[in-house]
Amino acid sequence: MPLIRTAMSKTAKRQRRATGTLADASNASVFQTNFINAFIKNTADRDYTPYSFGSKWKEPAIQTKNGVAVKVVVGKNNISRFYFSVSDKEKQEKVKEEMILSGFTLPERSENATEISIEVPPTGTDINTVLFKFWEIVEIIEKMGDDFVVYSRKNTLGKQVRPLFLSIARHIYVAWKDKNKSALSRAFGLADDDDKLMAVGYTRGAYDLAENIKHAINNNKDPKTLKKPYREHAVPVSALIDSAIDIFKSLDREKYASGYKNLSADQFLHLKIYAVAKMFQRNLVIVYTDKAKETDKIDAKYKTTMPSGWDPYTGDVLERFKALDIPVYPITGGHRLAEEYSDIYK
Repeated sequence: MPLIRTAMSKTAKRQRRATGTLADASNASVFQTNFINAFIKNTADRDYTPYSFGSKWKEPAIQTKNGVAVKVVVGKNNISRFYFSVSDKEKQEKVKEEMILSGFTLPERSENATEISIEVPPTGTDINTVLFKFWEIVEIIEKMGDDFVVYSRKNTLGKQVRPLFLSIARHIYVAWKDKNKSALSRAFGLADDDDKLMAVGYTRGAYDLAENIKHAINNNKDPKTLKKPYREHAVPVSALIDSAIDIFKSLDREKYASGYKNLSADQFLHLKIYAVAKMFQRNLVIVYTDKAKETDKIDAKYKTTMPSGWDPYTGDVLERFKALDIPVYPITGGHRLAEEYSDIYK
């Protein structure tokens, strides 16, 4: 089934991200359709989130890990150019030099412009070549470092954040503004079933429980009567909510600081949502445990808080486990508990 679909509302168009569908592109050419679909798959494979600047995905884009929106202008039969915004004059010169050294051609119109345009080589109709050049540009920009952050027309400030965490952050913000305490914790239900994204490790207790289940299955016994590994938030939900509210309040206090005073209300709101989403992406993770032997032990001392001195930006997300000498074994290549026994855990 093709990724492009039609007859979507304007609201739906604005909200669509890398979910396997695109905004209305009923007038797209074959080349545009093929490129956009390839772009979405290619960016998702590299763990980026594609989105569109144009109402019909004529300018697909991603945000680099250091906060720069890199866009592609898709013509009916070819790619006309790449472009991105650089507002600081010194950074403009630095990135121009890097691009030229890498073999890219900068048109004259970019010399004094805020948006640096990158011309695609003549093989602009070959999708694989275009995507290869696109990722060369992204790599060059990301090597410039985290201080190379600019405002884009979509006001996407900061590092790349998965849509799931942005959605949770928005729910938290609305619940906080509405003073709806019950809705605050319910927002995390959006991530309940996303084990491949959330789960980072398992304890010895969880491993033993999983082995018991595996043994039962191998001996044709019903495993549903056995205890299952427990999904424990590495950082308590209440601590995540407190950290989120602290970020919202802190940014509100700094609203008229020099760095933010020129932002519109929408831009500033996006900044707050993005800041919380980044914090969630770092700390909203799951560890599989034996609830009776391990989680209850953790809850006895750190049920709603992290150990003293823990920081949501720099602290170890596994600090509660380490404080109580509960080893956590990292997950590699996908979570065996979630994948092998997913039908039991649902």
